[in-house]
Amino acid sequence: MDASAAARPYAQAAYQHAAGAGTAGQWEEMLSALAAISATGPFRQLIADPRLGEHECGQALEAMLTASQIGEQGAGRDFRSFCRQLLAGGRLAAAGQIAAQFGEIRRLAEKIVDVKIYSAFALSEQQVGRIGEALKKRLACREVRTELVIDESLGGGVRIVAGDDVIDATVTAELDRLRSHVLSFD
Repeated sequence: MDASAAARPYAQAAYQHAAGAGTAGQWEEMLSALAAISATGPFRQLIADPRLGEHECGQALEAMLTASQIGEQGAGRDFRSFCRQLLAGGRLAAAGQIAAQFGEIRRLAEKIVDVKIYSAFALSEQQVGRIGEALKKRLACREVRTELVIDESLGGGVRIVAGDDVIDATVTAELDRLRSHVLSFD
């Protein structure tokens, strides 16, 4: 079974629990932090050490969560229990996959769309906000989370990427379209 398939039931269970408790946002943040911790070399070596039992690994996990201030408030007790279940099931190394899939499940269920706006020049918060509001209507979603990326090679205009949807209103794209149109007359 690949890591993605192994992570899916954990991500689904975590989302169902968090959504039912109204803490999905907090869980997404905690899972992302757990993924970052579990991706470190020392932590991977620790949980793979055959000389350490589940109890010792659990203590190390608790210490790392505490040091990183993960799961200390609100949904923290349930989250720490979930982490212990991952450890017991030998799935702690899949925390990155679980976090990514949890985020996907949450975005689909809550109609949240992550959008990258590529622009040759910096845009004001107001401009980015207007783009986000227009996309919210166009994509029929509840929330649009935007990220602005400056790419001077675009020449001007913007390229908006929302999942598989791309709106390319850049000078470069317009010149490419014009070039293709002119060349089609040959």
